[in-house]
Amino acid sequence: MCVLLAPGCWPGRSKEPTFPTDRPIVLGWRFVPGAVHTFRSVVTRHSGRVQQSRAEEWTYLVRELDDDGIATLEGHLSGFGAGVEVDEQALPDGAMSHALEAEREALGPVQIRLGMDGRLHGLSTQQLDRSLPHELLAMRVPATPIRPGELWPEMALVRAFSELVPIDLQIEVRGEAQVVGLSDRGGVTTVEMSSQGSVRTTDGPSVSVRSTCRWDADRGLLVHRAAEARFAPVERDPIREPGVLSMELTLI
Repeated sequence: MCVLLAPGCWPGRSKEPTFPTDRPIVLGWRFVPGAVHTFRSVVTRHSGRVQQSRAEEWTYLVRELDDDGIATLEGHLSGFGAGVEVDEQALPDGAMSHALEAEREALGPVQIRLGMDGRLHGLSTQQLDRSLPHELLAMRVPATPIRPGELWPEMALVRAFSELVPIDLQIEVRGEAQVVGLSDRGGVTTVEMSSQGSVRTTDGPSVSVRSTCRWDADRGLLVHRAAEARFAPVERDPIREPGVLSMELTLI
């Protein structure tokens, strides 16, 4: 598979936001060795009559921070649940109890290497359905102060979905992000960001990804992120509808 990374724009980008101030904003994680952060993720697949949901709660310990500003996080599962609905009717808990218990036991500790700028430098689990809760942490932000409305390349989450495209196809990965909101409530500076990206092929399927993100600029922490991924096959199959994957990550 040949991958081309392109930070350029594409049709449909939202209008330029407006702000009460144009002062530069400093974004980025502020990792402190020994700090503990807990996030809850919910990943839901909507496909035709079926909706599958998976909720996980992970507690991350910041093990170390190296001289390059890359933190090593050790994550442990602290909560897990899943469910299936058919025609908006939930399947009985007993129908999935054994499968849920087996999956929970399979979710062992993970190690993540994450830069202050949100760049993902390493993740110990590679299987997409198990890596997604951790991939959502990797919202790439500029290393230098940025002004509201300014665009920057952001393709971390989009790259995670490139494995869904056949490896024999040449693909193009695009992605960008921008600050779309800024507020100061009770002395806490909150930054709202949005991103969109795509994995495209010349004659094959494609994946589009959009997300919104809320960032605590004072603490240097991701507070909330919501994302949606849509898979567009070459030919639509009414029996095997690829559907939509929605993802949500919340600091708790």
